[in-house]
Amino acid sequence: MVAVLVVTQRDAWYVCALVAALGATIGAYLTFRLARKAGEAWLHSKFGQSRVARFRNAVKERGTATLIAVTAIPFPLPTSVVVAAAGASDYPPGKFVAVVGGCRLVRYAAIGLLVDRYGRQIIRMFRHPTQYAGWLILLGAISAALIAAGILLHRRLVASPAR
Repeated sequence: MVAVLVVTQRDAWYVCALVAALGATIGAYLTFRLARKAGEAWLHSKFGQSRVARFRNAVKERGTATLIAVTAIPFPLPTSVVVAAAGASDYPPGKFVAVVGGCRLVRYAAIGLLVDRYGRQIIRMFRHPTQYAGWLILLGAISAALIAAGILLHRRLVASPAR
């Protein structure tokens, strides 16, 4: 959504990034507070016991690093479960808002800056895809190779015995 707003609106990219980060932080904080008040039984009913246990342990062991990973990395990660697990644990609310807000601001600022700089070229590519067919095929092949390598590496790590 940040990318669409930066391309279509005349506002500066940093305004769009700031508003998006503020909205995402408020939403995460509401989930955090709801999970803190509702408790672990509510979490188990909404997300499942094994999922909650796994993410709650991740928050307890590597709290800030886990929050940074799910809020800064744009890959589809289970953000709501981790935020709720942080709320149900003893994670400090002030630190939570600072970490989530900072990471979301960096994420959306990077997206806004990239789109502000390269947005017209990206739109041109989507409007005239045949001109860029070779590059798109190369990008698809590289993406497929990276995904296949990740799957194979994961299988190898899972199959190897622990030492």
